[in-house]
Amino acid sequence: MKYSLTLAALSLVSASPLSDIQSSSTDSLGRTITCITPESQVANRILASKPPPPSTSANKTLSTSNAPCPRGTVPRLQPNYVSSRHNSLLGRAERVAQGEAQHAGATTFAGVSNHGGGGTFFAIEPRMPANSAGTSVLQMALSHAAGTGNHRQQTVEAGITMMPLQFPVPIFFTYFTTAAHASDADGIGGYNGDQQGWVQVDDDVYPGIEVDAIKMDDEISINYVLFQGNWWLWAQDRYIGYYPGSLFGGSLSSGAEQISLFGEVFNRGGVSTGIPMGTGVVPTPSQNEQEPTCNKAAHIRNAFYIDAQDERLDFDGAPIVNDQPQLYGVETHFKSPTQWKSYICVGGGGGGDN
Repeated sequence: MKYSLTLAALSLVSASPLSDIQSSSTDSLGRTITCITPESQVANRILASKPPPPSTSANKTLSTSNAPCPRGTVPRLQPNYVSSRHNSLLGRAERVAQGEAQHAGATTFAGVSNHGGGGTFFAIEPRMPANSAGTSVLQMALSHAAGTGNHRQQTVEAGITMMPLQFPVPIFFTYFTTAAHASDADGIGGYNGDQQGWVQVDDDVYPGIEVDAIKMDDEISINYVLFQGNWWLWAQDRYIGYYPGSLFGGSLSSGAEQISLFGEVFNRGGVSTGIPMGTGVVPTPSQNEQEPTCNKAAHIRNAFYIDAQDERLDFDGAPIVNDQPQLYGVETHFKSPTQWKSYICVGGGGGGDN
């Protein structure tokens, strides 16, 4: 069943994204960036239409003076499966499916139908040893229960991750699953452009890019919006690409049932202590509700969701999730009177010396 679903999805979604390489370059981390024509990523060579920009999009704009690809092409990180087998990010699907990843954050009620959402994320850079097998994440996820078994949940996700064994700096990532994180494969699930599914349209900002390249004042605006059946990802000041609705077989493509904002930590060998979440600082209650602060912990501020009528609403999450309250903390401030409106604070050292 898994493979027939994969083939059906791919026939509707994409051609091989690396079959039309026009040129290539190397980023500062030594990774290969392939430059392809954007139309080559979809089978009918017709890209989906972009949504209008969010009403509260950033006034600042990113510099595009160092675009990695020639005009008329878009960048995709070339997967390196040989080295990736040994990093913890590739194993996240298994860790999540087995309940071995640790979370702290907030989620809407499962019954809240929505067409997207997001917020402004603090650009985390937790202190982790270069040889750490752990991974620390600050992210959002939109999900839909699509059925039972391996197909019981579908999600689109995005955020910031630190994984020292693969990269020495935080990176911006995307992820999708059509099979409840059961596996990563073409049309089934995967990170960034590692598997077929993601369609890149921006010529400068791409999944896997270093956080330092796109952050503004140590923050990144991240949100998804469902538009004409496709899940478009907004990163800082632009839409950078989308997950086609045909990946999701009429479930997530019609809307999400839940939106979650959270920190996450996991280890490629299973759960262990000592992995910092967020900045590594446990959030403490604010002493002044008129002044937004997370007291040096990581935050996701101005959190919102888009309801089924496409109205933007302040995030009002429940319940609060904290798998390891002795190691990590979460503070929520929904519909606050501050300029941050709805925001959450997450973090903790995980029992390590951070």
